[in-house]
Formats: sequence, structure tokens, C-alpha cells
Amino acid sequence: MLLRTLLPTLLLAASTATAQEPPKKEAPVIVPVPLARDADDPHQQIQKLIGEVETRLRQIDKLLADAGSAARPSAASAAGGPRTAELVKRSQEAGKQVVEAIDKILELADHPHPAGAS
Repeated sequence: MLLRTLLPTLLLAASTATAQEPPKKEAPVIVPVPLARDADDPHQQIQKLIGEVETRLRQIDKLLADAGSAARPSAASAAGGPRTAELVKRSQEAGKQVVEAIDKILELADHPHPAGAS
């Protein structure tokens, strides 16, 4: 009889405990960027820049996540960790670098191709 009265409470407590677990992050997909064979080849330069953009975007994601967690008081912020404003400023600077790299990619992509090339 006692088990019947406690069972709903135990089930509710178990469901609440599992609902509070943080979501597991998937490992980021890192695309290997081949080394440029010809430094003047626009396609090689584009591939290198795309790799740099992907890396910088991951860094920006991490900076913004850190800024979001720095807004809440924690032991890390009390120990002199980076402040939210500093993290946001660093993410803005990285964002400017991403925009510059994307502009360069677009500039390189607009190069003339020889006739008959696919």
C-alpha cells in the first residue's frame, strides 16, 4: 500500500532529475583544410579562407557562450575570469575578421576561368 502512494512521487522525482541534465554537446565537425599547392591558385586560397572562417566562427560561439555564463555569478568570475564586456568585444573583433575573410573569398571567387574549364 505504501508503495502505491509513493510510486507517483518517485516517478515524478525521477523525471525531474533526468530533465535537469545538461544537453550533451556533439563534437564539432572539423573539416581538414588541405595545404595550398600553389599559393597563387584562387581555389586553394578560398579553401584556406573557408577553414579560417569556420575556426573563427567556432571561437565566436565559444566567446559568446562564455559571455553568457559570465553574466551569472560563479566561482570563475569571482576568481578574476574575463568579464562579459571583454568577451563580447573579443567576439565582435573576431566577427570583423570573419567578414573580411568572407569578402576576400567573394573577391577570389570572382576570378576569370579559362574557356572550357568546368
